[in-house]
Amino acid sequence: MTEAGWTSKAPTKEGWYWWRNLLTDNAPEVWAIVDHGDGLEVVGPFDETALDEWVSDMGGEWYGPLEVPK
Repeated sequence: MTEAGWTSKAPTKEGWYWWRNLLTDNAPEVWAIVDHGDGLEVVGPFDETALDEWVSDMGGEWYGPLEVPK
């Protein structure tokens, strides 16, 4: 981990996660991680496959899963 909570280990369960690409200086982005039965996939906030990537194929760092506010 580079900062509290951020890790290069890919998520292992569904949920919402912050993700940041360490190769660019872009701001972190929030992605939904869903399990379609054959692996965890990164999708956009409206269930479109925005990245068309499996979680295990993405580099960068993750923070989450995020808790839903009450």
